[in-house]
Amino acid sequence: MAKTSIINPPLTYQKTVIQSGEIEVKLEIGERVIKETFNIYNGTNEESLLVLLKEFNNMVSSNELWDNLAPKAIFYEFRRCLRDESRDSWDSIIEDQESDGDEEEWMTKEGFNAVLQTFVENTLTEGAGTRQKQYLRCTLKPRNMTVKNWITRVQFINTCLPWMEPNCSKFTEKELILEVITPNNPMAWHKDYYLAELNKKERLKEVLSKLLKYETVEEFMKKK
Repeated sequence: MAKTSIINPPLTYQKTVIQSGEIEVKLEIGERVIKETFNIYNGTNEESLLVLLKEFNNMVSSNELWDNLAPKAIFYEFRRCLRDESRDSWDSIIEDQESDGDEEEWMTKEGFNAVLQTFVENTLTEGAGTRQKQYLRCTLKPRNMTVKNWITRVQFINTCLPWMEPNCSKFTEKELILEVITPNNPMAWHKDYYLAELNKKERLKEVLSKLLKYETVEEFMKKK
């Protein structure tokens, strides 16, 4: 009997189409202009929230915005990426912060991350990170998905884990190989997989290279 996935993880191997619109963020730091486009999160799609969190924080860290921009501007730009109930939720958290202390004390990098964490906890269902890890461990590679797309999706989901639940760490590369890729690659490949000792590898790139060869052979045999 095929293994079944855990019910209701935030992300599945079937990528969710995000249709909530986009917004452009334009920032000027001295003579440098930063332009980024983000998907708007309106409370209806967990994937759009996780993509937004990942990409917005990438923008902030890669451009060192906490060192080059007023904190209030970063809070403001993230709020612009929210709509409807999600913006109301964000505003409610900010109001609580404003009532608890002086703006200069909480409107910081640490304060922003704390507000984000509260926002995510209020948005995602409880235990989202734990359920997501169970999904990765227990869900077979979809038959209609290429090996490359499967592993790319696994890696993307893995990068989102820390946002799903407090203290939810990502899988290491070795853990991904042992706990996710090894038990869930196609059964027809298992003999060659274990003979090549791919389960003992530490680099996902090495495993992918072998799996691509198995996939190519399989496709060739189907055409004979």
